[in-house]
Amino acid sequence: MKLISKVTEIYCIADDFCKEYELELNKKALSLSNPSPNTPKTRNRKGRMSDAEMITILVLFHSNTFRNFKHFYLFYVCRELKEEFPNLLSYTRFVERMPRVAVPLLLFP
Repeated sequence: MKLISKVTEIYCIADDFCKEYELELNKKALSLSNPSPNTPKTRNRKGRMSDAEMITILVLFHSNTFRNFKHFYLFYVCRELKEEFPNLLSYTRFVERMPRVAVPLLLFP
């Protein structure tokens, strides 16, 4: 039970941080009011797993004694924390999305 409360605490802090980060990013972002016709379209669809959930898993990995992330994700997160993270991605997809949260993770308190 103690670990579950720690996961929840880390998630709440990460979620609040991600909301603030998005607000600041949107304030400072340049808007493309008149994009050129050669600019490729980008998708803005939200992912199945939130950035806060990904940051929580990465913080848990760094605070545990696992040697590699793959073992941690497949044998601990996918088995033991499935109830806390109902929308888990496959290991491959999670690793593909990790660069998306690299900067917020570096700035995370």
